[in-house]
Amino acid sequence: MMRGGTFGNISTSLTFLDAYQGPLQWQTSYNLVALRHISFAVDKHWSSNQLAVQEPVRAHLDTLKARQKASLPAGAYNLITYLAYVYYPPLYIAGPICTFNSFASQLRVPMRLQHKYVFLYAGRLACAMLLMEIMNHSLYFNSIAKHKLWQRYGAQLRLSTADMGMISFWVLMFMWLKFLVIWRFFRMWALVDGIQVPENMLRCICNNYDIEGFWKGWHASYNQWLVRYMYVPLGGSSTRLLNVWLIFTFVALWHDLEWRLIGWAWLTCVFFTPEIVGFVVGTDGILPFAQRCLLEPWFMLGTFVVCFSAVQIMFELRSVEQRQQAAVQSSSMHSHAVTQTAQT
Repeated sequence: MMRGGTFGNISTSLTFLDAYQGPLQWQTSYNLVALRHISFAVDKHWSSNQLAVQEPVRAHLDTLKARQKASLPAGAYNLITYLAYVYYPPLYIAGPICTFNSFASQLRVPMRLQHKYVFLYAGRLACAMLLMEIMNHSLYFNSIAKHKLWQRYGAQLRLSTADMGMISFWVLMFMWLKFLVIWRFFRMWALVDGIQVPENMLRCICNNYDIEGFWKGWHASYNQWLVRYMYVPLGGSSTRLLNVWLIFTFVALWHDLEWRLIGWAWLTCVFFTPEIVGFVVGTDGILPFAQRCLLEPWFMLGTFVVCFSAVQIMFELRSVEQRQQAAVQSSSMHSHAVTQTAQT
């Protein structure tokens, strides 16, 4: 089942076709294909039932989010566009995930895309790839973790709590950079073709001070898909504590049918729930659910001070981002108003 279906299962006369599997088997990317199937079906259903936004997207508000919400004419939900959306080469293997409404609307009316932005994006991708090579050749934390050298050479290595913490940190950094390079490569390919899709890695893994913010910034296009097609239909914030369990279970099953992933999803929910309760009913509603063993108090104290300082910096960065977004929106609205006045 993990290898996908075979022609031999259909008929013994077709067994010879199983020898021609190609470099990329269909089940490798089917989890992403399944998301596109759901997106097309739900967007079409909402459009036919007038549950989507019916107003056309205005020029000064022409964003991916606006195109995602704006419904399309009934003729846009056709077989040709559906197949183009599901098997679009730049996004077929790894994404990022784009909703059908956004994709089909860009086929009809492309979004304004500056060549300067594409060139700068390609330059940033090249820098990320160079950094990836430097990490692979100079930092061996990922290899240490992969081969579990502390188990094989524990007496010789004598790793402290700080050492184990640094290994874990740099392994996460390696994973973040690896997926950043993969997703940005395919997103750049789509940009060159004139299709804009969401950015998957919104911020550095170090620039997150809570679990919710981390998951919003990690594989962000998938997070947006989950919000649109699962979180909101399940009740949104009114049933948040229940939604997190259903959604993370779906995420685990979507990745693969393994108990290890399901256990990871439920463990994430266990740590997610106290944070949600803290925002909903206050800190008085949070009960300790685990006890920490402080083997090295000074290390833990130093870690706390560093993390506390980093969080304060992150708060300020969020404030700067909000001010910049407000300034851009205000400028866009002003330019649109001036244009309308000049036309009249």
